[in-house]
Amino acid sequence: MTGKDIKIIHTADIHLGYDSYEENYDFDRKQEIQETFHRIISVSIKEKVDLILIAGDLFDTPNPPSEAVDYVIRQFRRIPEIFVIISPGNHDYYTENSPYDEIGKCSNVLIFDGAMDYFELDIRGQIVRVFGAAFNTSRCYDSLFNLPLIKENTKEKDVINIGLLHASLEGKSTNSGYDPIKLEDIKNSNLDYLALGHFHKPTKIKQAGNTYYGYSGCPEAMSFKDTGRRGIYIGGVSKHYAGLRFVDIAKRKYIKYELDLTDIDLSRISATEEDALVRLLSRKLKEDYGDDYVNNLYQVVLSGKVKSRINIDAIYNSFIDVKFLKIEDKTTPVDSSILSIGEKKEEVIENNRFYIKSIFIKNFGGLENFQMEFDKGFNFIYGDNEFGKTTIMAFIRMMFYGKGSKSQDLYKNYRKKYKPLNGHLMAGNINFVINDKEYLVTKEFGNTKGEDICDVYDLQEGIKKPFSSDKEIGEYFLNISEEEFEKTLFVGENTGYITDNAIEGLFIKLADMELEKLGIHGRASDINKLEKDLEKLKSKRGNKGKIIDKADEITKSQEKISYLKKEFKDVTGFDMDEEEDIEDKINEKYNKNNLLYNIMRILTIVSFVVTIFSSLFLFIKKSEDVGMYMILGIVVTLIFMVLSFYFRKVRNDYHEYDYDEELVEKIISEIDKHKDGIERMRQERVGMIERYNDMVAEYKELKSNLSNIERDVFKPISARVIDLVNMVWEQEVLEIILDENRNLYYKTADDANFRSIKYLSTSMTRLMYICVRIAICEMLNEKGICLPILIDDELNAFDENNFKRTINLFEDLDMQVILFSCRKKEV
Repeated sequence: MTGKDIKIIHTADIHLGYDSYEENYDFDRKQEIQETFHRIISVSIKEKVDLILIAGDLFDTPNPPSEAVDYVIRQFRRIPEIFVIISPGNHDYYTENSPYDEIGKCSNVLIFDGAMDYFELDIRGQIVRVFGAAFNTSRCYDSLFNLPLIKENTKEKDVINIGLLHASLEGKSTNSGYDPIKLEDIKNSNLDYLALGHFHKPTKIKQAGNTYYGYSGCPEAMSFKDTGRRGIYIGGVSKHYAGLRFVDIAKRKYIKYELDLTDIDLSRISATEEDALVRLLSRKLKEDYGDDYVNNLYQVVLSGKVKSRINIDAIYNSFIDVKFLKIEDKTTPVDSSILSIGEKKEEVIENNRFYIKSIFIKNFGGLENFQMEFDKGFNFIYGDNEFGKTTIMAFIRMMFYGKGSKSQDLYKNYRKKYKPLNGHLMAGNINFVINDKEYLVTKEFGNTKGEDICDVYDLQEGIKKPFSSDKEIGEYFLNISEEEFEKTLFVGENTGYITDNAIEGLFIKLADMELEKLGIHGRASDINKLEKDLEKLKSKRGNKGKIIDKADEITKSQEKISYLKKEFKDVTGFDMDEEEDIEDKINEKYNKNNLLYNIMRILTIVSFVVTIFSSLFLFIKKSEDVGMYMILGIVVTLIFMVLSFYFRKVRNDYHEYDYDEELVEKIISEIDKHKDGIERMRQERVGMIERYNDMVAEYKELKSNLSNIERDVFKPISARVIDLVNMVWEQEVLEIILDENRNLYYKTADDANFRSIKYLSTSMTRLMYICVRIAICEMLNEKGICLPILIDDELNAFDENNFKRTINLFEDLDMQVILFSCRKKEV
């Protein structure tokens, strides 16, 4: 930040006091929205923000509960050095006797109350003008954006000009009655930044003329209409520039999730269909939304063809993983018995078939307007070095898995490595067949996956298929992750496939299938996650983790209570731990002080009256004994002076006690709050310990299951790898085994000892791992979709005979193989 910049937070549509219409939440959504507002204030402190802009609907109603208003005031008092400016919206519009009047008493808070005006601020020597207005009713059909006023007061070159409005931008809504503004007016406004509120979905920061503008959206979602990211904008604003970034801040996400049950054999997951669905859905949500998936709110749509109608109530009763779940059943029950045996077999074969038909590269790396078609069997694609073989492989991978690495290493970050040389955006399409259906996927790649534009077309039905941008194409159609794609289908540059650890994920996936087939609860791939989750709760050394952190929090709260008790004693003179009936004793002290105060008031008044009468009497009786009356007057005057002194002292003590009473109430309230917090944290810690113990038991069981399953899984793989290798290698391989670390060892007919494949030549090592992949893909094909294999220049080190034999091997495989090579294939 420079002297010409200011740092702001732009937020809106917080809706404090909002109460969801959902009746079966088991948590307080209203309280969570309040906590989100607290986090916004905390972020402003941490980021050392100069100004917070709230573009309307801070509250959900124009007359929010007093406790909500008090809470906001307390939060604003946490940041006395940060300016806060509010433009009331259609939900919390400004009226006479508005609660905003009370909030506006905070020294750092400024609130617009009607037609457009501006506040002028001095922020670290930089003059800033903030233009804004307020709704005065729930509808505003005439625009509050006063362009002449803005232009008249934005002429100074060194002043930063900011707009703040709850408004409906032209094009977003037509004649909505929510302060409509025109893009042309924004363009001509001379504002440096316009902070907008009203629309709950955040927009990117855009530019019209020299003015940057955007909607921050609601920081905490209100319903399933508010899916996607939720947060605030934060960053610097200077003359003609706004460099703001979006910061996620929501406690929970509202997520719409579709699960297609077509071709999913639920009987392999569990004995009952409902239990199988619960397990499947729980696993899918965990895979897609990570460790924190349980805290989200889900609206799940079940679709596809199923054997019979699903019992939704049974799923609701059994599914306890997530905070909230709403299920919509759009499945179509079918009677599978009407198919003949031959038809069923043919259907399975067709459903298992996946192959790439063609690709079109609009712009990717050095390729432009490039098209290639593929056969469903073996494809040999010859090209010299620099022909673009690796680029084509990378394009196919990016079409299926666009997220990619964020690494600065070009070998890992495909978006950087293959940025088109012509300066255009990466773009293209891929045409493939799956489940006897043909699809076309088109993509235009942005700088990040979130900026990608992806469309999926069902060419058989001639329709555009709804597709969530949260999913990867490969995950959706192939049901495998990007890592699994790299370790099965994709044998290419820098995939790390010739390292021993590369096969770990493949065996885990196969083990998962066997575990499900046997009806064993849990997944082999959960082991690594369980290890990480256990470490998060309590480290192996027992000195870190959430359990330890929670104990530290309890200790800190206990220390805070001790400090508050000491402060209580300093103020009242009473020890909370030793004295009984503290409240009665404080009241007794108050009553005594009050009584003394009233007595002194009466005595002072009497003394004053006596003094007046004495003076009058002395004046009337001048001729009589003047000396005696003078002495009487002096005495009465002295008494009056003494009483006045004590009256002032008692009055000061009384007012000091008033202050102390308020402080005492605050201390007691803080102590009670910390006690409640300690009890809550203790319960949370007990829950963590119980969860930790359950996870340890689950981990041990999974570890035992996996060890046995992996041995069984590798037996058929080993046998198939031996067959494949012996088709190429002149030496006869008799056995292939895995050690406990999944390192590969082999034994030949000429050698009685097992040898590590690390000591083979480069070509034979590659052959061994390619054969392992083929065997694993074939095993996966038996259990799911028949997957292809893409190989990029991996046969270059092979001698002529091994090269020919490997080509023959590929040609005989019952799967699509796409081999890119700079060596010609002899006919």
